Amino acid sequence: MVKNMLEKVKQYVNDSEFRFTVYGHKIHIINYKRLITVEEDIISFQSESQKMILKGEQFILKKLLEREVLIEGKIKSIEVQNEK
Repeated sequence: MVKNMLEKVKQYVNDSEFRFTVYGHKIHIINYKRLITVEEDIISFQSESQKMILKGEQFILKKLLEREVLIEGKIKSIEVQNEK
């Protein structure tokens, strides 16, 4: 059981896949490369192979780490563009 838990922790730490999860008026984004735009009504990100554009209202950065961000606000649209 401990070995299984350690393997899951190792997978989490080494995870590099760009991913996002929407929770009502919040969006959690992990493994982005850089923030491009940060405004009250638009936020955009660059990953290794994609660009993400969030459009909405009253965006607030609730959590901002090197590769992880939590945004709160009214999300109107999410656009993901493949760049490769």
